[in-house]
Amino acid sequence: MTTVIYDHQAFVMQRWGGISRYFAELAKHLAERPDMQPLVVSPYANNEYLEHILGLRTRSISAHYRHRGVGKLMALEGLLDQRAVRRAFTQHPGAVYHPTYYDLFLLEESLHNPVVITIHDMIYELFPEKLVNPLVIRQKKEMIQRADHIVAVSESTRADLLRFYPEAARKSSVIHHGVASAPTSPDNQALIVGDYLLFVGNRGSYKNFFSFAQTFAELANDYPSLKLICTGGGRFSRAETSFLKENGISDRVLQCGVPDNQLRNLYTFAKAFVFPSLYEGFGLPILEAMSCGAPCLLNDLAVFHEAAADAALYSDAHSVTALTRTTRDLLEDVDLQNHLRAAGYERVKEFSWSQCAREHAELYATLS
Repeated sequence: MTTVIYDHQAFVMQRWGGISRYFAELAKHLAERPDMQPLVVSPYANNEYLEHILGLRTRSISAHYRHRGVGKLMALEGLLDQRAVRRAFTQHPGAVYHPTYYDLFLLEESLHNPVVITIHDMIYELFPEKLVNPLVIRQKKEMIQRADHIVAVSESTRADLLRFYPEAARKSSVIHHGVASAPTSPDNQALIVGDYLLFVGNRGSYKNFFSFAQTFAELANDYPSLKLICTGGGRFSRAETSFLKENGISDRVLQCGVPDNQLRNLYTFAKAFVFPSLYEGFGLPILEAMSCGAPCLLNDLAVFHEAAADAALYSDAHSVTALTRTTRDLLEDVDLQNHLRAAGYERVKEFSWSQCAREHAELYATLS
């Protein structure tokens, strides 16, 4: 049996989000295999997936602490998480180590276990002027050099990886994300009344939210009942609020944070899921949207074609004019909407967490 240890890093960084979701789903499906023993060691993280996907109860105090000193408390919990990871390796000395992010805290202690890392994207390297974080870049570089194998989440991400680290070619491969199966009894009542477009996730920088908000403003007069729903990414910033107000769409562009089951409802009843991002490592929300029957309108990127193929409508998201035209085409064409729904259901069958776990298990077995 192969034991794999996943540390706390992504689960501490995210209450929910793509990276922690990936590791939680991976551990869950690996645990169903008789040849694998996945151990997620993150006793103090405030992460939804630890409990709802893995059934793990955490002991985070900082998540409920509303007084001064919460930063110090979080730092203490981080140290306790690190200690728990070290203890796991003393109990399982031959385990494969798959860190969930790039902190070198354990590798700096001469760990001799096989190491696998996942590269989700190369955003910091590609957009250094927008995302200034030299610590992450340095840690990532050292982790790439130390790793016995590197998993890229898409062919596009692997190509970006080799652009910066060509030496990684000999020890890297692509394993796509999966997606949870759609419920057999989908919701029959929408959380949001009326027609809406759906924007999921963070909105800053390369996510290109302002371009699509401008697109929505261009369409607003022609579709007076249409809304733009944004979920995830936190409350609107001052700049976003001002922009929406200046364009007269404040009352029609709404932000809400919802758990996974309600997110599926938002996908299901959306007129379209829009993803105008200028760069992604893969695009997990695309799979989620297709699995729920949402017609997908995506930026015309190679990585999005890799995920959705011909099951989506593509547009040049650098151009508000192009985005507006393509969005209008989708809103006006019911046959196109129905075609994309059907094509999405078929396309998403090619991605599953069980397949993702199987490919990881085969990789781990070669290293243990």
